This record gives sequence, C-alpha cells and structure tokens, in this order.
Amino acid sequence: MDKFLKDCLYFLLIFILVIISSNSFFTWFQNMYSNFELNEKPKYLMLGHSHSACAYNDTIISDFINLSDLGESYFYTFVKLKKILEQNQSIETIFLEYSNNQLSKVMDEWIWGYEKMNYRYPKYSSYMNVGEHMVLFRNNPIYFIMSFSRSLRYKSEFFLFNSSKNISSIGGFKPNKNNIKKEDFEKHRHNKIEVKSENISKKNIEYLMKIIDYCKDNNLKIVLLRSPTLISYNNHIEYNRLLKNELSGIDYFDFKKFPLKHIHFSDGQQLNI
Repeated sequence: MDKFLKDCLYFLLIFILVIISSNSFFTWFQNMYSNFELNEKPKYLMLGHSHSACAYNDTIISDFINLSDLGESYFYTFVKLKKILEQNQSIETIFLEYSNNQLSKVMDEWIWGYEKMNYRYPKYSSYMNVGEHMVLFRNNPIYFIMSFSRSLRYKSEFFLFNSSKNISSIGGFKPNKNNIKKEDFEKHRHNKIEVKSENISKKNIEYLMKIIDYCKDNNLKIVLLRSPTLISYNNHIEYNRLLKNELSGIDYFDFKKFPLKHIHFSDGQQLNI
C-alpha cells in the first residue's frame, strides 16, 4: 500500500512538473513570437467594448484603427494594449471608450466570470504578469483552473499549427445591420438602469487608471469617449466624480446625446451602420 501511494505521488509530481514546464515554454514562445503588428501602420487606436466597436468605422477614418472588442473589460484591454504598442511604434494616440456601464459591478463578471475568462484568458494569458494572473485566481479559483487548462491547449496549438503567429480576433469594427423599432427607441430613451453606489467595479476602474498611466509613461496621448446610447445609467455621480478627479486633465468627448434617430441604433446601447 505504501509503495502504491508513493508511486501515485511520484506520478502526480511528474505530471505537475510536465504541466508547469510545458506552460512555461508555450508562454515564452507565444509571448516572443506572437504577431500583433498592424499592417495599416495607424496613428490612432480605438479601444473599448461593444459601444465603440459598433460606433467607429475605421475603414473611412484616416490613420485610424478600431480594435474594440465586444464584452471586453479594461482588465483585458490593458493586457492587449501593452502588446499592441510593443509592436506598433506608429501609434500616437489612444481613444478609449468610457461608458457608464464600465463602472458597474457587472464588469467584475467580465473580468473573472467563467464565460469571459474562459474566452479571453487563453488568448491573453501569455502576456499577463503574475499580479494579473492572481487577480483572476483569487476571485474565481475554480474557473481560473478550468480556463488555465484551456489556455494550455490554446498555447500548444499556437506553437504547433499557427504558422503566421497571428492572434485570433483581438477586436475590430463590428458593423450591425439591425434597426431598433421606433416604439422601442422611445421606450429606451426613458429607460434608466439602476446602479447602486456600492455596485461599482473597483477592479475595472483600477485597470482604467492603469491604461491611462501606461499611455502617459509611454508618451502617448489618451482621449476618453462616450459613444451614443439610448439607455441611461444612474451612476452619473461616480462617473462625473472620476472625470473631475482621477481623470482630470484627460481629454474627454461626450457623444451620448448626439442627435440620432431610431434608424441609427440596433438596440438601446449599440449603433448600427
């Protein structure tokens, strides 16, 4: 019995060492050879979630590329941004979506909830530092382990089969052909989503500040934008407090109430083409 337990422990130790070694190698390889270079050589980069992904058509704006991604929190935007800037010296200005819902508690789910983490962690884990891994592990250890196993598969496939070394879908302009009905347009205009003061995502705000500090440290201009939406959030006090304090001195353009008709919206929060 003792021999059996020792053999099991020995096998488990070997297995763990193989996993750690494989992950370390694949992480190094992906971090070293992944291709984030933008052929367009843009001067202006747009980042954010679905609001900006559906709003800014980079095919008609000179020297501009929109790499906003649907459902992306500032946490993953920060990791992505660092890698993009590392390989694209042409970028001079970062445009960043700053919408009310990016302050809400649901952003925590966008960081370490299973659906978002299981999709984004495998893609970006190779570019995260220890602290960023720990944010995910501390807040959702079980789902982190599940996402880690998926990331190992992603990295091994990148090593074995991805000859171009491009990263799949890091964002882009998302044209939407849906039109909101006129009656829904009027209803959404008067719809206000309740966000209590305690239901604020401190972690997402923390990574918003990290993005801004990183841009400043690298002598890049950063501009905050709020895209047009119909639905309103009642967290405007916290939203404006940040603008007047932590975000003071940052250029900010507010297009929320830009005069648009119902044919310009796909739903209460996204524009269409």
